[in-house]
Amino acid sequence: MGDQEQKVSPEQDTSQDKPALCACVQDPFAALPPELRPRSEPRMGGLRKVTCPGCGKVYWTNRATDLCLDCENERHARFGARSGRTGGMIMLSVKILGPGCFNCYMVEEMVVNALEQLMARYPDLEVTLQHVEDPAEIFQYPILFTPGLVINEKLVCAGRIPSVEEVSRWLTTALEQAAGDAVG
Repeated sequence: MGDQEQKVSPEQDTSQDKPALCACVQDPFAALPPELRPRSEPRMGGLRKVTCPGCGKVYWTNRATDLCLDCENERHARFGARSGRTGGMIMLSVKILGPGCFNCYMVEEMVVNALEQLMARYPDLEVTLQHVEDPAEIFQYPILFTPGLVINEKLVCAGRIPSVEEVSRWLTTALEQAAGDAVG
């Protein structure tokens, strides 16, 4: 009987049923639903991810301070300082409105590409980039469809994915307006 147990044909051997290179066997998060799987952060150019110590908002920026623009403007309002410009630098606030779907991340990619071009031309430019996913915050803007793009609190695009050229043009216009407001 011992000899018969050792003589198992390859067709009967069930230990080889698992595919050797199956991605789901190698991925420890394969059993999780897609929204719970860890994602790698998208490439964000010269921006770093920070959490505002004032309100806890998570956003991307190239600024030296971790305070978000809302908290910084509130601080400036309390102490009578002028908001929108710090240390002689022009600031841009960019928000992507949407639930975090593929289209939202495509808009984010277009914005990052446009910001990289703009920051190469204007090295003193300070930028904050925030992805707003809370529906209550999203609907504070006149938006019917996501994704939406807000630059310096002005809704410039909604319901579609803009091109890098369009985003670059909107950012340049907002930069010129911010520079004009700071001078005048």
